[in-house]
Amino acid sequence: MNKNQKEEQYSLFADAFHEVVVPELTVMKEDITDIKEKVGRIELKLEKIDDRLDRHGKTMDSHDKRIEKIETSASIAS
Repeated sequence: MNKNQKEEQYSLFADAFHEVVVPELTVMKEDITDIKEKVGRIELKLEKIDDRLDRHGKTMDSHDKRIEKIETSASIAS
């Protein structure tokens, strides 16, 4: 293969690369941006669920303390 043939082959490869790969990279970049947004929304939902679970746990602890007081009072009264 002579120099002109190599240059023509490189040129064809470069053209194909710019016609196929570069547009696909752009699409992939947009897809990644969409995925990041969705992950961000999911993380917010998980944080809200964690907050609710924390509040629920505190409520349950409070109920346990109240039940213990009632049980203690009931045992003293009987």
